[in-house]
Amino acid sequence: MATYTDSQKARIMEYPIEEILKHFGKRTDHYSQMYFSPFRDEKNPSFHIKSGENVWMDFGSGKGGNVLTLVSLLGGIPLNECWDYVASLLDGGIGLGLDASPMQKPESPSGKSSKIVIDKVREQFSSFALVRYAQTRGIPRHILERYCRQVTYHLGADVNRQYTVIGFPAAQGWVLRSREDGPYSKRCTGSSCTFLGASGDPVQSPTCSRVEVFEGFFDFLSWLVLKDRTKPFSDICILNSVNNLSRGLEFICAHQEVSCWMDNDQAGRKALDALKQSVPNARAHWEEMGDCKDVNDLLESSLKKNVIDQKIQNQSSITIKH
Repeated sequence: MATYTDSQKARIMEYPIEEILKHFGKRTDHYSQMYFSPFRDEKNPSFHIKSGENVWMDFGSGKGGNVLTLVSLLGGIPLNECWDYVASLLDGGIGLGLDASPMQKPESPSGKSSKIVIDKVREQFSSFALVRYAQTRGIPRHILERYCRQVTYHLGADVNRQYTVIGFPAAQGWVLRSREDGPYSKRCTGSSCTFLGASGDPVQSPTCSRVEVFEGFFDFLSWLVLKDRTKPFSDICILNSVNNLSRGLEFICAHQEVSCWMDNDQAGRKALDALKQSVPNARAHWEEMGDCKDVNDLLESSLKKNVIDQKIQNQSSITIKH
């Protein structure tokens, strides 16, 4: 554990618990201060966050605590190492002089390293389960394979246990997404943004005057489906985490038009407010998203509505024939 001043410890303890849920790929939709538990699937929320004190209580299990205890439980990380883990999430680790990758788990108590080692990358998906997972979220196979790869990796020296996941390329590695729920359903091999040009290919500098900004790659893929496109026809900045905003500012600010598709939650609004300090004319899309929590949720809602409308149309057709 690094040595922290009292003010740094205070910042660590104030890191929003909702951000920890998002970081570990958990649900963040809620009713008042009641969230869906990150420890199990449930229909009725039983996880309470007292935002003023930044503490939580899981009524289903009787467990509770602060941001450190939650990270320890979700990540399987020793409590004394959680200080460094949460610190790495603050300003991407820059604010505390750290250079940690927040999606990677530190060494386990057994001494085995949990460093992600990429074994194989495939352009075409051979895993039906991964293709099906993307399809359940509204992403067709041709979009999935255009922008993502099937990545197989192992952790540290544990070469006998491999994981096959959806991989999305970032500037300094991969964002990895598993179809399984759990503390490691979302990982990455580096904390960085992804920049794409109007053609959809990776770039380092702007290719046009407009940029669309997304929090995650599933939001970007969902936006393409909603727009019925295979290419964005504008530049794209995918933060891969709101904590990477500072890393994407130079690219974003180089555009005349900035269009933001942040998540419809507190973290997304705070990120937009921070962005507007540098880009006052940045446009948000809250009205288009309505009650949906993010762009992927908007896509799924749209697809469900289309199915319902088609059923109604079919029933009307049958009635007319009779």
